[in-house]
Amino acid sequence: MRFRVGHEVRFQTIIEAASEQEAIKIAESLPYDEWQHSYLVMEDVIPMDESPVNPQAGG
Repeated sequence: MRFRVGHEVRFQTIIEAASEQEAIKIAESLPYDEWQHSYLVMEDVIPMDESPVNPQAGG
């Protein structure tokens, strides 16, 4: 059986900058794997096929 799995992750980092606009520019240029913190916010698992154990009627 196939499942579509999705993860929504929130990335956070701390940046020293003279202004909010400068902090945004620095953050936009920083790859996510260099950010200091990441948190799983949501996970969803959606079946892509009919289950052989519990098939859907009329599927």
